[in-house]
Formats: sequence, structure tokens, C-alpha cells
Amino acid sequence: MLFGDKLQKFEDTFSVSFDLSIWDSSQFGHIFRVMNKQKQEVEFVFVNFYGIDSMYLDFHSPITHKSVQIPITKEDIDKKETLHLDIRFDLKEDKASITLWDSVYTCTPVGLENPSLLQFAFGLYGLILDVPQMLIKNLSIRKEKGKSFFFPLEEPDGEFAYDEIGKVKAHVKNPEWIVNKHFYWQSKSEVTVKDKAGVIYDEANNRILIVNNDAIMAYYPRYEKTETLKPVTQLTDLMIASLNLSDERNSLHPNNFFSEAGDLYQFGGSDNHLYSNKISKYNHEKQQWECIEFSGDKMTPRFYSAAGDGVRPDEKLIFGGFGNETGKQEHGGHNLYDLHLLNLKQKTITKLWSFHEIPKMEFIPGNNLILSEDKKYFYTLCYAHHIPNTFGYLYRFNLQNGSYDIMSDSINFTSEDMNTSVNLFYNKQMNEFYAVIREFSNKNETRVQIYSLLSPPISKSQLEDFVPTWKSYWILALIVAFIAFLTVAYVLLRFLYRKKRKQGKEKPEQPQLSHENEYNRKIQKQSAVYIFGNFTVYDKKGMDISHRFSAKLKALFSLVLLHTNKETGISTEELTSKMWPDKDVNGAKNIRGVTINRLRNILEDIDGLSLIHQNSQWFFVFEQPFYCDYLEYSDTLNRLQHSNPESHPALMEQLIAIVRNGSFLFSVHDTGIDDYKFKEEEQLAQIIKEYIIYLYREKHYQKAILIAPVFFVVEPVNEEIVDICIKSYNKLGKKDEAKTFLKNYKRTHKMLTGEEYKRENLD
Repeated sequence: MLFGDKLQKFEDTFSVSFDLSIWDSSQFGHIFRVMNKQKQEVEFVFVNFYGIDSMYLDFHSPITHKSVQIPITKEDIDKKETLHLDIRFDLKEDKASITLWDSVYTCTPVGLENPSLLQFAFGLYGLILDVPQMLIKNLSIRKEKGKSFFFPLEEPDGEFAYDEIGKVKAHVKNPEWIVNKHFYWQSKSEVTVKDKAGVIYDEANNRILIVNNDAIMAYYPRYEKTETLKPVTQLTDLMIASLNLSDERNSLHPNNFFSEAGDLYQFGGSDNHLYSNKISKYNHEKQQWECIEFSGDKMTPRFYSAAGDGVRPDEKLIFGGFGNETGKQEHGGHNLYDLHLLNLKQKTITKLWSFHEIPKMEFIPGNNLILSEDKKYFYTLCYAHHIPNTFGYLYRFNLQNGSYDIMSDSINFTSEDMNTSVNLFYNKQMNEFYAVIREFSNKNETRVQIYSLLSPPISKSQLEDFVPTWKSYWILALIVAFIAFLTVAYVLLRFLYRKKRKQGKEKPEQPQLSHENEYNRKIQKQSAVYIFGNFTVYDKKGMDISHRFSAKLKALFSLVLLHTNKETGISTEELTSKMWPDKDVNGAKNIRGVTINRLRNILEDIDGLSLIHQNSQWFFVFEQPFYCDYLEYSDTLNRLQHSNPESHPALMEQLIAIVRNGSFLFSVHDTGIDDYKFKEEEQLAQIIKEYIIYLYREKHYQKAILIAPVFFVVEPVNEEIVDICIKSYNKLGKKDEAKTFLKNYKRTHKMLTGEEYKRENLD
């Protein structure tokens, strides 16, 4: 709902434009509505009743019973094609013109008055529950007379949408923000089949084929459906070759790839306790592999390497793997971090680069690599194969120099079996990556897990950059202001202190924050979790492992932490309802189990922290040497609440030292914990506010100014504290500082509320 309950005035002409993608042709429903003051509606609806060749968008006015149909094709939907729609309302002429591509469709009369007070609702609204699965972005409402609005709709979380200047202008109920699907892998399907099975990707039909001796199972990511096909006759000769020929050689983890002419090649692998660097070509007439000699740089014998297309036809890239220089397994092995170019026409090998240093988090790549559209990078799924319960991440490597970025959240799977394989596929039409994990069990079964990620993928820092601009600005402004306050205050207090000592007075005129607490507060960096400010986690070795916590894992950890009280915690039912309110019982049970297992895997690397499930309750058990700022905060808060805060400045210093790192659960965004965040921040703001008022009343003006930025971290807009700050500056004779403070606050107030702060005087 745009603009909440507030009606906007429109006169003469205005336009509504947005990018639309219908994601499921089987779901009919309303895209958006325009409502006037009399509650009359103009509707825009996706219609699929009349067959796949007769789908259209219907612009309809129940006021005049007039409508116009805008045809769209099944191909547009199958490809998730983005349709840019521009709807121009002419209130003077009483008509609406809808533009799609180069065609214009007109509906008249519409029945809206000139001028009109209007509201706009997209998706679910009112009594009609039919809504298609759709993507909407770049929403613009332009007035011929008056203000215009633009909503990028690129928030990563929450139920509010901001316009381009960062002002809340819309409430979104149960949104699924698409930007998250560019970083977080989406679990699509899990299939278990008997015996050993192979995996093939059929890009032409966008389906993943799981093949064993009995049948072929096809999974279609676009429609999230699985079907069983007829026996292997369904496969092309090339598919059969790529699937089976490596098995005939009993080789583990080689790379299979085709030339432009359709010849099947194979590189590397492990066989009979030997690592290979041979390149072979399959002779279909003789039905045997033939070793092909390549000139140029020598490649270290290996398996577990990644292969994919190069920049030019008949060029193949080979990256990484595991092996050694002799090829003998008895001589051990190590991870390889190099890139080679194979030219299948010229039969040459060229080494492009190798890492100068071994990464801190060692890895091997999956079986495939994907060249980026601009041909400057390649992507591959990397994981630590030496860790049984491991995590895979999408890496992006620079083709020129090997520099890399992690471009996704993690996928958890088991890699202890040598037959486990990791594949990365890409569909150009859908702009989607597919990660396919194949695991063999002791029960002679194959489990295949399928995940998807929208392209282009983004890094964690890029995802965080999608926080509305005003938030980033405000955080930066707070940090800068806080540092400035601390610096000025410290210099001033040191000056006053020295002056008093020269006069023979040991006691300063005003109490100071402890120098040690305020400036040299020790930060534990082993087995520690910090939830004030950025969510930060250190393992027992002192490594920052915050990146291993997805948004959902942060929320799960926080929810259990907030409910942990001695040996009581949060019930399974409440945990499920808070974390997965939109899932049915079975769906919630499955995803809960997966998420909790992922959290437990991470906690194994942190000493003194255990997740316990007992009597249907989830809670943490804390032991030395584990540290969490929230535990210190809770203990400090408890002691303050059971005594007079005014008589315990040391406790207030301890509390403020924690909070100055940032607001409570600042980087944790989940509807399941929003209520807890609000209540905690409300209580915290009140305590700090009362302390600042006390300091001002006791004439400790400099200290009141010093602590005010910490209060604004929790509650950015508060006129009473602003008044105390200005008066404190005046009491200290700092008129210029008071003027600067008021100017900065006005700017911040305008950004946060959209309204001018009226105060002009400094009295």
C-alpha cells in the first residue's frame, strides 16, 4: 500500500510506471488497484483463463465498466521477461493509456474525477485474494502538477518501502525481496534415488536430469516440478557419453567437456591411486578413449578441478583441484589454485596464473566453472572437501589476475565420501545459477540437492549496500559525530584536569567517563559474539566467521539468545511460528531442522557455547571462555534496575560502552524478532535518557554532551535530549558548537522524518 492511509491529490494528468515480471502463468490475480475517496477502484489484472496462447493484462474500470486488454505471451512468462508498463491517466479527458513495448492501449471513460484524491495498492488488498506470483520494481508515480515519487523496491528485508530519498512511503505485507535471491541460495528440491546416479544439465529445456540404471528423473527449476521420463532413449548421444564414459574408466572426478564439433574430451581425475593430467578424446567408432598430446605449459596431475568454456570457441578453462607433482597418491597431495587455458584446435596449454599465497580458508572448486557475460570473470562453487560437514560458496574469479570475491551465502552438505560431487550450472534465459550436490549414502542410495541463485550474484557487502541510503548516511553521521564528540570532550577534560591540578585541586569539576573504558575497552576476539552494532562472531582461533551467518541464522541465534534464561528457553512451537510463519507444519519442520543443524555446525568452532534442546525448549549453555556483549549488557541492566542508576556511574559507563558499538541487533532483520528489538531499545533509550537528564540537573554538562551520541544511536530523534545538549553547550559558553549541533540535527531530522525541525533559537 503506497502512502499508507493518506490520500494523494492528483490533477489533470499523472502516470504510473513500473517493471513487471509474471513468474507463474498458472496464477491469476490482481497486480494493482487505484482507489478514490469514494472507495471506487480501477484495476489491473493478469488473466490466464483462456489458454496459454490467450493470456493478457486487463485494465478495467468498474466505475464505467470499460476495459482494455494488453496481450502477453507464455514465452514472456517462461523467461521471466521484464515488462515495462507505463499507464498515463488523463483526468481531463477521462481516459487511461497503457504503453507496453511500442504499443499503446487506451481505456475510456475511466470515471475518475479531476482532481482526485487517490490511493494505490499492489498485490493483495481487500476481499479479493487472487494475486499472481510476480516481481515489481522501479515503481514511479509522476504528477504533472506537484511532487513525483520513485520506489526502487530493492530493500533486502522489512515491511516498508522507501522512495529514492529514503522516506517511508509504503507498507508491504509479507514481501519476498528479490535482492536476497541474488545472495542467498534457494533450496529448490531434494531427490533420493536407488543405486549410483549421475547428473546432467539440459540447458535447452532448462531441466536437471538424474539418471540411474532404471530411470531418468527430470527436475524443472522454472516450475519447481519433477517428472519421471522413459528410459535412457530420452537422452541424446552426447548426454549419454558425458554421463557414462567416465564411469567406464573408473576415474574419480575428471572433467568432461565438448569441442565445438561435438567431440568429447576428458581431463584429469584419479584412478588406481594416481592423479592424472592427461587429456583424452573419445573415439566413437572404436568406442575407446585416445590420449591426445598437448604442447605448452605442464599441468600438475589432479582431480577435483573445475572446467568450463573460455572466451573463444574451442577454448576451455581448467581451474584448481587437488593433486601433486608426481601424480602418486602415496606422495600426498595439496589443493591447487591455478588457471590454465586449453586450446582444443591448436592442442596447446597456457598457464594464466596461480595464487601467490594459500587462502586462509582452503578450498577446491566444484566440477564446473561459468564464464561471466562480460568475459572478465568466471564463477565456480568452492568448498573445503577435507571437512566432512562442509559449506560451499559461489566464488567469482578475475580472469586476468585471479583475485576473487565470495558472491553468495553458504550451502551445507556432506563431503566425506569421495563420490560426492558438486556441480554448478547456468541458464542464460532465466539468469539463474543452479548448484547440484550429489551424495552417496551407505544405503546404496544417491541424494541430489538442488539450489538456485539469481544472476548477477552479489557479495555480502553489496547486499548490505541495499540498506536505504538514509540509514547508511545516518550511521556514518553518528560515527563521525561520536568520534568528534569524544575527541573534543577528551581534550577539554584533560585540559581542565591539568588546570585544576596546577591550582592544587585533585578533583575535577565534572565527572569523567573512565579513560580506559571509553577509549581502550578490550574486545575479546576468541569465542565471542557481538550483537550490538554489526553482528560479529569470532571462533576459538580468533577468526571472524560472521560471514557464515545468513540472515536467517542471525535471527535464529538472536531469538534463542533472547529467550535463554538459566535452563529455560523458547519452545519449538514458538520458535517455528516466529521464524517461519508462512510455512505449513511439514515445511517448517524440514527447514527448521536444516537451519538448526547449520547453526550447530558453526557453534562447534566456538568454545563455551552450546545449543541445547530439552523438554521441547531451545536454549544456550554458556561456559568459559565464551563472551557475548548481550550477556554483559543484561547483567549490567539487571543491576541497574535493582538499584539507583544515579548512584552507580560505573555501571552506566559499562552500559554505554557496550551500546556505543551500535544499536541493539542493528544488522539482524527478521519479523520474528522485531518486537523484541523494539521493547529492548525502548527500555534502553529510557535508561540513557534519564541518565543524561540527571547529568544535566547535576550540572555535568560536558558529560551529558559526551553521552548524547550514544542515546541517538538508540533513538535518533528526541527533542528533549536535543534541548539538553544545546543548553549544555550554552552553559559551557560554546555557542558555535551549539549552532553546529543544531544544524546537523536539523539535517538528520529532515532525512529521517521528511519534515523540517522548526527550532531556530539556541536558548
